[in-house]
Amino acid sequence: MIAVVVCSQLPIAGFAQQYQPPNNVDLLAAYCVPILKSQLDFYQNSLAQPSTNPKVDEFTRGLAADTQQNLNHVQRYVLPRMEYLDPTALLAASTQGKEDFQRALADTGQCFSTCQNNANAQQCMSSCTTDTMQRVRRCQKLDWLPF
Repeated sequence: MIAVVVCSQLPIAGFAQQYQPPNNVDLLAAYCVPILKSQLDFYQNSLAQPSTNPKVDEFTRGLAADTQQNLNHVQRYVLPRMEYLDPTALLAASTQGKEDFQRALADTGQCFSTCQNNANAQQCMSSCTTDTMQRVRRCQKLDWLPF
């Protein structure tokens, strides 16, 4: 979606628009949009096939609601700014977000495999992390946004 929005902001007329370079917050917002969308899709797909444990479904609904709220918040920040910012840099950040989400998903699966037979599986999962997982987690706590 962000790629479509970025491309739609390209100048159509015969004059070149001067774009501002995005700041770190702009880049992080562009990075987080595909991550949050992918997480939301993941939660919604999980809810489409309810588990046998209602508490798991309730927890997943909460995660989906929080993720939707975060996605809305990030989009409220970045979308109005896009027409003024260098689309190449925003697209690169968005692409990195997509790639990191897939990598973090694989890393999480590896952590689950490692921790599932651990006596303290929850603590094991909490301590299991990679650099990619830490980058993706920045999209959960949006204290880096100015509003």
